[in-house]
Amino acid sequence: HYSFIEPRYFASRLLHHIPHDAHPPHNVAYAEQLVADVYNAVRSGPAWQRTLLLIVFDEHGGCYDHVPPPAAIPTGLPAPNGFTFDRYGPRVPAVVVSPYVAPGSVIRPRKDGPPFDHTSIIATLDALFDLGAPLSRRAARAPDLLDALCLERPENDGPDCIDAAASEPTRAE
Repeated sequence: HYSFIEPRYFASRLLHHIPHDAHPPHNVAYAEQLVADVYNAVRSGPAWQRTLLLIVFDEHGGCYDHVPPPAAIPTGLPAPNGFTFDRYGPRVPAVVVSPYVAPGSVIRPRKDGPPFDHTSIIATLDALFDLGAPLSRRAARAPDLLDALCLERPENDGPDCIDAAASEPTRAE
């Protein structure tokens, strides 16, 4: 019911694998190919009509953001390093893909609630699968992403496939 795909961050000479994350100094084209491969596999699979694909980045990419990070709901968990996670960081890109998402949608959290953050993934999983007690105070208050699924029927199939420009790694890579 749930899969989590993490990109490869390090090269493996033994396996002839190169990193396909989007972190410098790696070639971002390999990260784009990974996203295309995952989308194409899910889109052509038998469960497409019941799929929610979240493409989430872990960092803001160093881009300037005119919105300062607000105070956050602390997790309430022990903070052995002294960092209590009481502040959100810069905004990060995320893409919600599903045949239940209207084309061109932009979703925003409620104005009177906390912003979306990575904990929104946990909130979404909890809303879908009833995981039990929240993992933390922040997870209990995090907005889920289900408002993005605004179509009554799965009618936005999106493209049949995504063609990312595949490139061969250089010797240095």
